[in-house]
Amino acid sequence: MSVRSNSLSASATLAIAVATIAWAGSAFAADMPVKEKKPPPPPEAPFFFVNQNSLSYSYAFTANNPGAGTTPKNILSFTHFDVWAYGTNFFNVDWLKATNGAAPPNGAPAAPCDFNGTSVCSGYTEIYGLFRSTLGWNQIFNTKAFAVGPMTNIEFVVGSDLNTDNTTSGLGGDPSKPGPLMLQDHGAPVQYRNIWMAPLDPRAADAKKGGK
Repeated sequence: MSVRSNSLSASATLAIAVATIAWAGSAFAADMPVKEKKPPPPPEAPFFFVNQNSLSYSYAFTANNPGAGTTPKNILSFTHFDVWAYGTNFFNVDWLKATNGAAPPNGAPAAPCDFNGTSVCSGYTEIYGLFRSTLGWNQIFNTKAFAVGPMTNIEFVVGSDLNTDNTTSGLGGDPSKPGPLMLQDHGAPVQYRNIWMAPLDPRAADAKKGGK
């Protein structure tokens, strides 16, 4: 009996010692400082917050051009729009191809056909482009001073429009050669009156050219 009692006492002592070591190890681990994990750096902002591009095709059944007649047109368009840290950018370009090269007003022939046009003339081609850019004052000067009441910002706006075509009556030709008189209505009803044309005296033109 005594031997068995001694064995139980030894086992109990060993269990108490293991528990004590485990508790001491836990206490020691709890006392050690824990290194805080650094938060990941914020992702870099993209250069363009918005970047949209589109390519489209359309067909105009009754298109026209001042002085060039009416004709259907194939129209191919490219459009770009973006928003970046300081403002916005917009760009659009249209390629327009007339399908009828007959004489105006039933067609729009391409140069170098004469103004009256012929059945073998191809339709003229036109390219029109524009761009607009805005620059916000708040963004440029890093301030909120230009946001007052309902006004959120003040912006600089820059842009340009470009156009070219090869119609037989296109503008920008040789002014010394005879050509049509073209009047532009800007979409309003045409109500031109009392338009007089007088031939220029060649002698007066020569005198003006010679500085006399």
